[in-house]
Amino acid sequence: MRALLLVRHAHRDTSNRGLDNGLSLKGQKQANALARYFDKLGSRKRETLLLSSPKLRCRETIQGLEKAANTSVETLDLLDEQGPRETTGEFQRRVRSLCRWWARENIDLTVCCTHGDWIPAAMRILFGLEIELKKGGIILIERTLKQNQIVEIRQQLR
Repeated sequence: MRALLLVRHAHRDTSNRGLDNGLSLKGQKQANALARYFDKLGSRKRETLLLSSPKLRCRETIQGLEKAANTSVETLDLLDEQGPRETTGEFQRRVRSLCRWWARENIDLTVCCTHGDWIPAAMRILFGLEIELKKGGIILIERTLKQNQIVEIRQQLR
């Protein structure tokens, strides 16, 4: 069985929204809660791949998982939010590409930290569902031999 953990980045520093800011104090607390949750998943016993959007707030959200996963965070442009010059179709093709890749791979646990527009697009592709996720929220999906199933949705980790 393979699992996909979709993580919406934690609360960002909004002092200058035009910058690729890192996390706020609230976001740092959410990232710490994610690390505790990740540890409870038994991640030390699983082959884990940590993937992040190139945005600083995403990388900072999951960097606390590196030690438990015994691996580094890899930055992946496919996980970036929709850009101003990118059409909706182009964006959806990018999301679909990552979903198909995950379905083919044989990695125990893939963690993807991404954005508020990316996760709903992935949930429509994988399940035909409309799901919005708050900052710092997670969706855990498991893939059995026959299908994907949602194991857990948490709007916010504590």
